[in-house]
Amino acid sequence: MPLDFLLFVAVGFLGMAYGVLSMTVLLAFGVAPANASASVHLAELFTIFASCARICGIATWISA
Repeated sequence: MPLDFLLFVAVGFLGMAYGVLSMTVLLAFGVAPANASASVHLAELFTIFASCARICGIATWISA
């Protein structure tokens, strides 16, 4: 259980870094702020689901 918590914290830190970096890049390329925000949040949703499913053992089809 403590390992799961630490993994979720690590995933959270990586997700925040991804959000900041990708939002900055999209805005630099001239993407509208609302579209950039929506695309970043959608991508984060999928990555968080995949990592949580893998950590919890729900989805064994996701390779480690």
